Amino acid sequence: MTRRIISCLAGVVITVILAGCATPAAPVAEPSPTSSPSPSPLPSFDPYAVPENRFGLDCATILSDADISGLYGEPLALNPSNRWGEQWTEALIADGAVNCRWGDGPYQDDVATSIEIVANSREGVNVDDLASLALGSPDFTPTSVAGVGDEAVVLCFGDTGASSCTWSIAVDDLWISVAFLRAPDTEVDQIAGEYDSVIQTPRDGSASQVLAARVARQIAGAPREPFSSPRGSLGPCDTVVDWSAVAESLGLPLQGVGSYGENAHRTVESALGVAASARQSTQRCWAEFYDDSNDGQPTYVFLTAVPGGEWLENSGLWPAWRVEDCHGFEGGPVCELSGLTASAAVTVRVFGGLREGGPATVMAAFRG
Repeated sequence: MTRRIISCLAGVVITVILAGCATPAAPVAEPSPTSSPSPSPLPSFDPYAVPENRFGLDCATILSDADISGLYGEPLALNPSNRWGEQWTEALIADGAVNCRWGDGPYQDDVATSIEIVANSREGVNVDDLASLALGSPDFTPTSVAGVGDEAVVLCFGDTGASSCTWSIAVDDLWISVAFLRAPDTEVDQIAGEYDSVIQTPRDGSASQVLAARVARQIAGAPREPFSSPRGSLGPCDTVVDWSAVAESLGLPLQGVGSYGENAHRTVESALGVAASARQSTQRCWAEFYDDSNDGQPTYVFLTAVPGGEWLENSGLWPAWRVEDCHGFEGGPVCELSGLTASAAVTVRVFGGLREGGPATVMAAFRG
């Protein structure tokens, strides 16, 4: 094939291609947009992780083993889960408060060798509670101590050979509670009271006073984050559980329902816990069931509910997860059960008459 023929064919091909490009294409319909459900937003936190305090302080950095040994003669185990009692620990942790505990127990009827530190904002706490530490007995008279924080009140009690003092310290916008329980009696001055009792007052310059002052300075000087937002909302104690259904299941009339927050401002620690509960919408409730027509023993229910409290399952704070546990302790027999509902983490303790099966009955009637 000659070069001339090849050139002619190439021209024809190019002309065809250009003609095809010039031909308007048929319009193509745009695809109709299809609606798809928006993905659920992922939580910005791990719901199973124990909330950190908003002061950024570790308990072990607040008090070291050497600090504790200098006071007690030996270190105490850091063990925040061994507290029996109504201390609002769950609400304080959820609120970002400093909440530290070292040592043993105590049980309901005893005070064991231990140290407790709680610190949080005064917001929501009545400042007059600092003056309400006296429990109506001369053996429990608070003592004001200068030079510790902006203001410090100390309440001591105990017996010969040991002292137990709780320091309630105001610094700037904070309240700080530092308790040294069953420390050596060299920390206090003791005099005999009525009925073989011992009246204790803090000894000036004692090791516990030095530690309390240092702890207060350290916590007050730490930068802190705002309060954590509550992870849900719960109703008041009279509505958080269908108590009528519980009474029917137990076969006992309901005598009363209430909240621990109603009359719980005798100490700074309690006042801080009640304020934290209000901010975090946690509930600590009690109920009594009793039939006046016989001589049976009343049944008492104690319930704690924390919205968004998945973290409690692995925290070690609550026993008897998902399986009811009945056992004895110094305050008497008790049955316990902890678990997660659709709206909250819930733990139930039942004392008195009808114990076995009681926690599961209350848990089933929980309605948030």
